[in-house]
Amino acid sequence: MNFCLQEVTKSEKEILRNLVNLCMHDYSEFDKFEVGPEGEFSYRWFGTYFEEEGRYAYLIRVDGNLGGFVMVRSNPGDEDWDFQIAEFFILRRYRRMGLGSLVSQQILNSRRGLWEISYDVRNESASYLWSSISKMYTDAQLQVDYGEKGRNRFLIQTDVAQQCAEGDALQS
Repeated sequence: MNFCLQEVTKSEKEILRNLVNLCMHDYSEFDKFEVGPEGEFSYRWFGTYFEEEGRYAYLIRVDGNLGGFVMVRSNPGDEDWDFQIAEFFILRRYRRMGLGSLVSQQILNSRRGLWEISYDVRNESASYLWSSISKMYTDAQLQVDYGEKGRNRFLIQTDVAQQCAEGDALQS
């Protein structure tokens, strides 16, 4: 399986919006997301990924096909982390194939610093993924019921940064 991460361009904004809707549909099992009158979910931070510095959205492509997305943000200055995986979504077709592990490692190793990953504890797939990823990093810390009951978070320190030039795809 060949995959790559490509930063979302403004011309790909609607592709990302469609994938975010699929993601929120999956997450609605755990959170109380409601579909709006047009039949779409509303992700309140969506526009900020195209308007604010320090926010990055990547499409995951698998053998040339869309496979999901990752949304990352830098610390706005008042948090205890440097970077956060804000959203992470793999299409069902590509789950349980190791893609989530490969993508998450590539994202975490793309920037040196302290990363935050939080998830609903009822989301068994997320719990399994982030628990196994955390074991690959010596400085990973689990915090249970962080912020609100039923959410856990990992803080993962990365020491290796494999920076790509702006506009380059992160390649597997």
